[in-house]
Amino acid sequence: MDLGIIVAVAENGVIGKDGKLPWPKISEDFRRFKKLTKHHPVIMGRKTYESIGSPLSNRLNIILSRSGFKHEGVYVKNSLREAIDFLEKNQVKGFDYSKSYIIGGAGVYREALPFVNFMEITEVRGNYDGDVYFPKFNKDEWEKICYDFREGFSFVSYSGRIT
Repeated sequence: MDLGIIVAVAENGVIGKDGKLPWPKISEDFRRFKKLTKHHPVIMGRKTYESIGSPLSNRLNIILSRSGFKHEGVYVKNSLREAIDFLEKNQVKGFDYSKSYIIGGAGVYREALPFVNFMEITEVRGNYDGDVYFPKFNKDEWEKICYDFREGFSFVSYSGRIT
């Protein structure tokens, strides 16, 4: 199973403010997110889940929480390691396990960086005020396999670590 990150990041590293995206809605980014993650497992922290408000349809939703959080329609795990182990050992029917996506927040991204082998990053042009940042990573360790320039943003795909 490949494990990857999918995220939209402003030039100054901001990914959120007050539980929301700090830039105007980018419809193409939402469509791409939906297309890439559909029928795949998604892993997110509890705060990210609460900002979304409900399970993402057509995805196996795994929420990371140590607080005893429970919600119908999702799997709750105490740690990223526990979530990965669950995915490796349990194949819930109807989902594609070839790829799983980390979808936030900042702490989950930080914890996941050493384990992921691909990243789908929407680079949002501009600096935005925010309270949540994507962790810094060494781009030289990654192979940029796709760069799709758009008005105001770019889709960038990274594959595997270069060793």
